[in-house]
Amino acid sequence: MPLTPPHDLQHDLQHDCTQCMALCCVAPSFDAVQGFGYDKPAHTACRHLATNHRCQVHGDLAGAGFPACAAFDCHGAGQRATAQFGGPQAVLDAPTRQRLYAHYQRLVRLHGVWYLLHVAAEAHRDATVQAALAPAAQRLAAASAQPPHTLTEVVAQQLQQDGLAALRGIAHRLRLPR
Repeated sequence: MPLTPPHDLQHDLQHDCTQCMALCCVAPSFDAVQGFGYDKPAHTACRHLATNHRCQVHGDLAGAGFPACAAFDCHGAGQRATAQFGGPQAVLDAPTRQRLYAHYQRLVRLHGVWYLLHVAAEAHRDATVQAALAPAAQRLAAASAQPPHTLTEVVAQQLQQDGLAALRGIAHRLRLPR
């Protein structure tokens, strides 16, 4: 039993920066020691972010001191959160932006686990593995598609834990022989 058709995976779990408000450049904090060029507080735009939600140094992130940005992938969380809050051109007041940033950070975690479930399922196409992972993947997909106010931090943490538990449950099947 496949987790979802390949076209859904491509649509739901691949980033599309053109449909995002550059949430990865605003919502999280940055620490220079982690590969971000300078320290940035959460909910503050990166100094390289242009008004059109595009990075001014994207062509040479590593050279500009941002190798962590080059390695980051939201797995579709950015465009999903952006769409749920009115799209890339939406003008949001400060309280709504704060809710958007919190929602985005929850979605990043959930989409990351959802992506890992798919990678594990692809790595081992056994029907038992598929059946073990599918329920967690389906719950993550359903939760991330719901209106933002329904995905509380408590719900997100539980879904994340459930997805990781499903991965741990099949981990012994994915280990290579020694």
